[in-house]
Amino acid sequence: MSWFIPIVVTAGGWLFGKITENLHIFPEPPDHSTPEDTIVRIWAGMNANRSTSLLSSLEGSKPQVVLYDERGDHIGDTKPGGKILEGGFQDFIISPDKKGNNVRPTYLQINIHTIDAICISAIQIQYADGGWSTIYGDVPVQFCGWAGYPSITPFYTGSDGNDIYKPWCFWMDKNDSYNDDWNGSTWNPKDHFSQSANFHIPDFNGQPDVISAYHENHDLLCNSEGRMQGHPWWPETIAVFKPPLSYGNNASDAPGVSHENNSLDPKIVIDDFVGAGKWPQSAKNPHYLVNYKEHKNDNDKDNYNKKLAAGGSNKMLYALFDSDDPSFSADYVCSRPNVFGPHYANAWERKFCNLDDRTVWPFCDDTHTTNCFDMESLTLWGSASAPASGSIGTFDVGSAAIRTPLLSLAGRSTLGM
Repeated sequence: MSWFIPIVVTAGGWLFGKITENLHIFPEPPDHSTPEDTIVRIWAGMNANRSTSLLSSLEGSKPQVVLYDERGDHIGDTKPGGKILEGGFQDFIISPDKKGNNVRPTYLQINIHTIDAICISAIQIQYADGGWSTIYGDVPVQFCGWAGYPSITPFYTGSDGNDIYKPWCFWMDKNDSYNDDWNGSTWNPKDHFSQSANFHIPDFNGQPDVISAYHENHDLLCNSEGRMQGHPWWPETIAVFKPPLSYGNNASDAPGVSHENNSLDPKIVIDDFVGAGKWPQSAKNPHYLVNYKEHKNDNDKDNYNKKLAAGGSNKMLYALFDSDDPSFSADYVCSRPNVFGPHYANAWERKFCNLDDRTVWPFCDDTHTTNCFDMESLTLWGSASAPASGSIGTFDVGSAAIRTPLLSLAGRSTLGM
């Protein structure tokens, strides 16, 4: 079997494989794990400035994790509950349903059960046989356009483990966190927060041929329900590939599967060709549905028509970063239509991104006293004209500019984010 190489994304949206030093991520298994257990570690995103973490928290609800094998058989799962702190992680210990079953899971499902949104920056799976795989959050966010946010949760990469990589995180939540109703329109994870998400783990191995194929055709990854899909509720089923994909003379291939490389064949994996977006799916299609054990959808699909009366989350939150990395610039963040969450400030370039209308403003200083963001008062100041004479009525050509607050973040709360 080839070594699993996690896929990372550059600011320009380019993929490449990034070797990760295993010991830096799993120094040792948790004490209460057994040789049959699979360990799934999930990290939350992190805001750079700890003084603003309570106002911009990317932490949130600890999800449920479900594992399936390549045939779609249920291996094991965990119960939801608790929180994953900002910049921290949680280990999920999944014991197999059948004692002695230490088969590697290939399908991973994450389910959120509360309205406390979480931004997930990375997922790592350590298998019972000692191997491991990693899925970074910026693959769904930066490459496929899922709703997300910048994060500085650090991961040590490189053959010597000395390089630091900071992937963006993707949002998950039970009630879609303040986003507009999608009733009557097609739900997608670009404009909404998933309550459930599933991943086909082998397809996140950044081997050179895989990276090249994904670059040439984004749909091989982003429009393949069996590979990666977000859901607006807990589905009772997930899509898997039938027959299982072949990766070409690779130990990842399931027993009995030919070694013909079809994992990058659009007619096998892309939904538009195989009709994988239809529910329920026919067993004749290359995908079929797995029965989802025990945990049922607690939202009625027909009644999934919600809108939080409190309004947009961005008006309540802000985050402060300090980086010269282009992927963390205020201009770049504001230009991304799939960025949701706190307003964004970059102290290195001294700019503020208002995510309500995606406008960028300089920090206030001696040069900028209006049309700027004041970091001390947390106020966005604009300008308006006032009659020079102070009279009421039509403004004269010589009207004087006055400083007018456009947005104030001081004293506002997170409203469940």
